[in-house]
Amino acid sequence: MMIIQALVIAPYKGLLELTTSLKEELHDFRITMLQGDLSEVLPMVAQIEEGQYDVIISRGGTARLLRQHVSIPVIDIQVSGYDIMRIITLVKGSQSKVEMIGFPNVIDGFVAVSRIMDIEIPHTVIEHENEVGSALARAKESGISMVLGDTVTVRMAQDMGLEGVLITSGKESVLEAFAQARYMQVIAARYQQKCTLYEQLLNKLDTGFAVFDENNHFQYGNDTFCSQWGISLDPSKGELPERNSNITRLLHCLKKGVVFDQVITVCEPLHPFILSAGPYTQESGLYYMKMDALSSMESELRVSFSMGEMLSYPLLLSRDNVVNGDSEGIGTRSGDFPIALYGEKGTGKRQWSVTRIQNEQSASGHRLFIEVELLKSGKRSVDGLQNILLQMDEATVLYLKGIEKIDAVHQKSLTAWITASRAQVILSFDLNPAILYEEGSLEAGLHELIKSNVVFFPPLRERREKLEALLRSFIAKANETTGKQIVGMRASVLDALLQQPWAGNFIELKETVDWLVQTSDGEFIDDATLDLLIAQKKLNHAKNYADAQVNISTSTINLNQTLEEIERDVILAVMEEEEMNQSKAAKRLGINRSTLWRKLKQNES
Repeated sequence: MMIIQALVIAPYKGLLELTTSLKEELHDFRITMLQGDLSEVLPMVAQIEEGQYDVIISRGGTARLLRQHVSIPVIDIQVSGYDIMRIITLVKGSQSKVEMIGFPNVIDGFVAVSRIMDIEIPHTVIEHENEVGSALARAKESGISMVLGDTVTVRMAQDMGLEGVLITSGKESVLEAFAQARYMQVIAARYQQKCTLYEQLLNKLDTGFAVFDENNHFQYGNDTFCSQWGISLDPSKGELPERNSNITRLLHCLKKGVVFDQVITVCEPLHPFILSAGPYTQESGLYYMKMDALSSMESELRVSFSMGEMLSYPLLLSRDNVVNGDSEGIGTRSGDFPIALYGEKGTGKRQWSVTRIQNEQSASGHRLFIEVELLKSGKRSVDGLQNILLQMDEATVLYLKGIEKIDAVHQKSLTAWITASRAQVILSFDLNPAILYEEGSLEAGLHELIKSNVVFFPPLRERREKLEALLRSFIAKANETTGKQIVGMRASVLDALLQQPWAGNFIELKETVDWLVQTSDGEFIDDATLDLLIAQKKLNHAKNYADAQVNISTSTINLNQTLEEIERDVILAVMEEEEMNQSKAAKRLGINRSTLWRKLKQNES
């Protein structure tokens, strides 16, 4: 037999006594009883919510108030026709002038029964407790001496010197309320059984599902979703851990009107997922998220909110990394946007943008940084980019990459969207936008829009005077994450690193230092550790080209060269096999045509 946990909140003592007398007939209920009227029930709300009750049974205004403040189902003990007839019979012979004052659920039934009995009793309908006092004052001024009503009305009437007669509920009404509670629990149990089945099925899927409300409260998330985001909190509590700020940023976009349709969102640096997200319905105030593993489908956009890895770079990268003199102060004024940044991968463009946002946040409040990368040109990517550009406001910085991959027609539309966007737009390129324009990769209108605010980030090999300071800074950072106590590197190691080309710039430099710190056993990075690194890099470099489906045997490439020379030989070999067709060679090498063109020019020089 199902036992129902019921809380009875009685506005008057007699209701408690009546309920107690009915316990034998209510053997399938475990009943807890409290006494309190409208003014006394609100302080009980927290206690009530923690009580794990299945249902609350109360009456009149108290029941109405409870429905507004608790999530537990509330059953109202109705004033039945029998109850009304008993009260009318009680007062019909009275010589006092009578009026009834109460809420609609009581007054409506009272009026109907009194008319059937051909007894006219004046009445006043109230909607809120604070109307009782003025209604009683008017009644007293009109000569009323007896007032019929609920506990609050009767108590206040007595305080004003009037006779108050409480409208009570009889046995029939109380039993009917418990019958409703019993039926409600049967229906709820059926739905709960279905919900449990659905949750079990959802938890077995490899796709993550979640629902949030407009206050960022977690309404539901299956096991896969919680695993994807690293959420260990019980979702039923509706709260998110502080470290899930990326979900908060994503919800911020959804509430602005952005809809994500199979877009890659980099939730955490190492775990990108295919995302679909948007409003559950326009009226519900709920938002859904659906997360698939990256390998399960193809995507056209990558959207990232995570800045954790960027924040580990030394501030030196953003303070003096820009060389063109006209760039001083760019990005500090609202009229500067859009801004175009260009430079090789890893030269600090993204870090410069993030640092700028951090510096402004202290003065202007929270700002949202969103990185959007076009992986390829297509309708979904262009529509998704338009959606983001036109929905985000001036508190958002959009960092856009891969714009040169869009065809000229869509680039022309993009120019209009950037102009109309309230967000602060930063476009990132590997090559100078002027060169991209000359090659035909950048549409004339877009080039015209950005050409006055262009910032160049030089490669690390052109800033060797900063290398030693950067190496020391990265060692300190690596010590923090690895627990090592490396105090420096031998002079021979330092000299060797200073001579490296650092084609990957700051990213390669940081990865190299991290590897050296992790591998070193002593307090200094020595020649033996450096030799291990050089051997590892040569093997990795050759393997990377093999993974890019370059069908060239590593036995034909001299690995006893610098990394730059190995790369040159691989490129030349592929160009020969493809009969000097740059487009086909670039595709096999896994790089774009502009990058291949630049590398060929470097080899010629």
